[in-house]
Parts: sequence; C-alpha cells; structure tokens
Amino acid sequence: SAAAVAGKLADIATGSDTGGSIRAPASFCGLIGLRTTHGRISLDGAMKLAPSFDSFGWFADDIETYEAVGKLLLGRDPHQHGLNRPLSIGWLDALVSGTAEATEYTRMKALAASVIGEPAQVEYSFASFPDELYWCFRRLQAFEAWQEHGDWISSGERGLGPGVDERFAFGRAVDARTVATEEARRLAFRAELAALLGSHGFLVLPTVPGAAPLVKSAPEQLQTYRERALHLLCLSGLSGFPQITLPLGSVDGAPFGLSLLGPSGSDVALIRLGRKLLDAARKA
Repeated sequence: SAAAVAGKLADIATGSDTGGSIRAPASFCGLIGLRTTHGRISLDGAMKLAPSFDSFGWFADDIETYEAVGKLLLGRDPHQHGLNRPLSIGWLDALVSGTAEATEYTRMKALAASVIGEPAQVEYSFASFPDELYWCFRRLQAFEAWQEHGDWISSGERGLGPGVDERFAFGRAVDARTVATEEARRLAFRAELAALLGSHGFLVLPTVPGAAPLVKSAPEQLQTYRERALHLLCLSGLSGFPQITLPLGSVDGAPFGLSLLGPSGSDVALIRLGRKLLDAARKA
C-alpha cells in the first residue's frame, strides 16, 4: 500500500502498525505515516496480529492530504495541550546505521530545531535498558501473535517465508511467567515515558536506522537492520503513544524519515507539527 502511494497510484492507503508497518514503509518510500494512539481508531473487522500493539495508520505523500484524512478519522484531539517541548535521547540518535545516515539525521534535526526549537538532550532514565525494551516488545508481540494464529499455523504446512516461521515459533516458546514479567516492564516503561513527555513534550528520533536495506543484502544483514530498527520502533508500540514519520531526508538518493513521538492522544498535534516541518523543508 505504501508503494502504491509512492508510485502515484493512490492518494492515500491505510494499514495497521504492530511493530512498525506504517512507520518503516513510510520512511522507506518517502511518505508521511502516523501510528495512531493505540485504540484511538477502531480495528474492528481487521485481522489481528498482536492486539495490544496493533494500531491504525495511513500513508500519503503530501501533508495537506494527510491532514484532511486526519480530520475525518481523528476529529478533535483528546490531548488539548500544544506540543512545544522537543526532547532528544542520545541512544536513539546513535541507532542510525552509518556515517552518511548520521550526517543526514543531523541535518534533519537541525531543520527541525529551526522550526520547533532545539531538542533538549535527556539523560536515559528508564528502569529498563534499550535491549530489555526491545526484548520486551519481541516477547509480548510474538506471544500475542501465536495466541491469535498458532492453531492455524500448526494445523498444516503454511509455506511461511524465511524469518516469519521462526518468529512465530519464538512466540510459541514464550511462557506465562515471561509474559507476566514483560507486561510489568511494559507498564513501568509506559509510566516513565508519560512522565518524561508530560503534556507538552515530544521525542525527536530517527524513524529507522537509514534508507531501506538493499534487496541483495545477506540474510544476516537484513536481520541486523531489523533488530536495530525495532530498537527505535518499539517505544511507540510498548507505550501505545502516537508517532509520525516525515519524509525530510535521503541517503544515497533513497528516502529516510524523521520521527516525532508524542503523549497519548496527541495525534492531531503531531500532524500539525509535521506540517510546520514539511512547509519549512519546502522553503529550505
């Protein structure tokens, strides 16, 4: 669906984001993509993957269209406070994958700072380390996916592709004690992130580590990229907070997005910030 919009075959396309399936394709295709606050827009009638993570989103290649769709789908924000306190966390910035990516991300952040203010550098203060948050997401998402689809997968040969079969098998192996531990970690992280952002704060971060990996990349290279990307993408999933990716950069001619992650219910406010940034980029 992202490719259809990027190829000018459609004005918008909708989808769901469990681990990054709106944000990552949008970044790869030079599109705008918002993972909405979890539960803000109903997914009734859609196929579930991991229900406590599944969130609605859509793609468009211009902010005017994106904002028009947002008005129809979102209405007024329950989050009535403006977002005016940009924040940055060093370990998130460090997840860009190379020198060219780091240079472009620095440029995108500078553009953002000229419009929304210089992000305040925040010391990492969550009780869980980044790798623990990554594994928290992986375990809970895989467990829920197995609960939803395990019976069907187990009932016959389904021809699942490389990596997919292994990820479902991983979910099958997650036990109840691990789920309880990771659910407690997730709740603690959500509270910590909510306290960090407050009513007016939002994180500025790379959407993914860089441009889309090359199709000729070796399987181990793709897996390394995927794990690095999920370290960035899992924060919105674990918290349920909204995140928008904006097509502000490129690496070697391929798109690379900048993200803004806000408090629960700040979906419309994020789109409005996105409009300011994209308007500034047009004039730059």
